[in-house]
Amino acid sequence: MKNFVELLNREMQLRIQEVATSGITGFEYFSTCYKVVKRDLIRLKDFISHYKFKNQDEEIAFFKEIKPQFESKLFYFVELVQIELHKPLAIDKKESIKYYKSIHKHYQRLIQWNVGFLQYIRSGLTTNDNILFVRSTDYDTIFHTELFDHEDKFTTPASTELAKIVAYEEVIRDLAERIKHLKSGNGKQFPIPNHSLVWTGTKVALIELAYSLQASTSINMGQADIKQVVSALEYIFNIDVGNYYRVFQNIRIRQSGRTLFLDELKAKLIAKMDDNDEKGVKT
Repeated sequence: MKNFVELLNREMQLRIQEVATSGITGFEYFSTCYKVVKRDLIRLKDFISHYKFKNQDEEIAFFKEIKPQFESKLFYFVELVQIELHKPLAIDKKESIKYYKSIHKHYQRLIQWNVGFLQYIRSGLTTNDNILFVRSTDYDTIFHTELFDHEDKFTTPASTELAKIVAYEEVIRDLAERIKHLKSGNGKQFPIPNHSLVWTGTKVALIELAYSLQASTSINMGQADIKQVVSALEYIFNIDVGNYYRVFQNIRIRQSGRTLFLDELKAKLIAKMDDNDEKGVKT
């Protein structure tokens, strides 16, 4: 099971990353990612339907740790699709901030509703895992929640609820970043630089570079925040990278490697140095 889950998760993250680098945004991006995750969740369901857990500990581990990784992504993109569908049509910064703040409070209330369960998870307790994360037909006595596939062998009430909470927390972080960007004026048109430098790589690569520069503390004695670094690179290369915070979250969890662009830069620089050494070139 471990090998299948790791491979499936890696493939899912790569497909989400491909969508993120395709250039689509907003509703189209979120709905496309939802379809990607849904397909992989169906694959996981099909695998488990033919798999026999070795013991109860393995069953608990699956429903407490593994399935919520996939299902929380599904809930996350579902919620973002709904947020996009209901946001104000008029492009007004004040109205947008007001809308995102109200939605932000809504998700905070949803998490607060299950604060006891969240404390149980975060404390590392396992005393009730045999009730919460083992399949049963008696769902209503634990959580009053609408369950996916509640009649089959692919869910437990706590597993689904945990996935929702993880998704809601991610939505809250996403909304907070949107509000921050709107308040700071992020997203405005940048003046065109008086040079011909244009970024022709992927936006993901530029965002990876921006975060690495900010983390290095090599700019403004380490006092420059990520927004300032991103804004400077956007100005220099005449590009709007969009929601760099969301992309960075995808970079953090991608299984193919966190620093793909930086690794590529290092390899190409070394190759250039070696080539120049061979040719006796100084520049």
